[in-house]
Amino acid sequence: MNWFSEEEYSKILDNLVIVCVDTLIIDQADSILLGKRQKLPLKDLWIFGGRMNADENYIQAAQRGLLRELNLESSADRLKLVGYYDLVWSTREEPPQKNGTHVLLAAMMYRINDNEKSTIQSPKDHDFIRWYDRAKLDQIDLDPYLRTIVNDAYKQVD
Repeated sequence: MNWFSEEEYSKILDNLVIVCVDTLIIDQADSILLGKRQKLPLKDLWIFGGRMNADENYIQAAQRGLLRELNLESSADRLKLVGYYDLVWSTREEPPQKNGTHVLLAAMMYRINDNEKSTIQSPKDHDFIRWYDRAKLDQIDLDPYLRTIVNDAYKQVD
C-alpha cells in the first residue's frame, strides 16, 4: 500500500481484520468470470476487487475494484450483495508471508450485459481470466471459500 511503509502495513495485517469487497461477474448465460491470481494469499482462481477504502461504501468499493482490475464501468443499481464472509489465510504477499491475514469479505455480484462484457481487460497481476459455465464450475477444484460464494450467488440467480 502506497500510504503505509511495508513495515507499517505488515503490522496492520498482523493485528487488524482487513475489509475487502470482491465481485462475482455473471453473464446472461449464468457463466462466471474468474481470474488466476499471481499473488498470495491465493495464487488460484478468484473473483475481482480488493480492499475497501475508509471513504467508500460497498457499492463504491466494488465499482472502483471492477474498474481497476477489469476496466469494467459497472452500474451501481446492478451490484448486489451475495453475503459477508470471514476469510483467514495462512499466507500473504506482504512480509512476513507466513503470518497470513484475516479478511472480512463483502462478496458482491454483478450481472453483466454483452456491451460491458466486450470492455473487459485482463488484470496485469493475473495469469488469465476465463468464463466458466455452471457445469464446468462443478468439475473444478475451487478454493472452499470461493465455492461457498459461488453457490450462494447462484441461489440468488435461480
